[in-house]
Amino acid sequence: MAAAACGAAESEDHQAAPDTGRHGQANTGAAAPVRVPPPGLDSSPSPLASRTGLGLWNVANLEKRLDLQGMAPRKLPAPVRHPFLSVDGSAYQVGNAELQVFIYDDAAGVERDLARLDTITVAPRGEQVKWPTKPTLIRNNNLAAILLGQNALQIERVQRALMAGQPPTP
Repeated sequence: MAAAACGAAESEDHQAAPDTGRHGQANTGAAAPVRVPPPGLDSSPSPLASRTGLGLWNVANLEKRLDLQGMAPRKLPAPVRHPFLSVDGSAYQVGNAELQVFIYDDAAGVERDLARLDTITVAPRGEQVKWPTKPTLIRNNNLAAILLGQNALQIERVQRALMAGQPPTP
């Protein structure tokens, strides 16, 4: 489990510059992330369990965890896709921030994708992504999440909610 967050907190009120794109755009000429339907990203419990006997993340237990922490997540209608991640994700409005969640089949899949990233800038090494606001990467087992927000307290709350252990085995 690892979470990376760096940078000074800025004001909560933020607007993306017109040329940045809502979900980040690589400066290297790579196409901007596009929201596409996520194959297999459903809310049914995962039949898989990690080697430790703890359950794997799925949409249902993610939403339950955020609800139990009082975050009142509002799922955004379109899925999210980044060219540097191998799975499609779901986006949630959590207060003034956007939480992009990517659920993999296993922790090894997350590890493969994140090994290519600078976890501080949340971008492929040597590249830059124009995020609309400060990105924070959160990882727990088969879950990778990108929180786009600048409120330090909110960032900490979301990190704690997602890092407070894995869901129980179904």
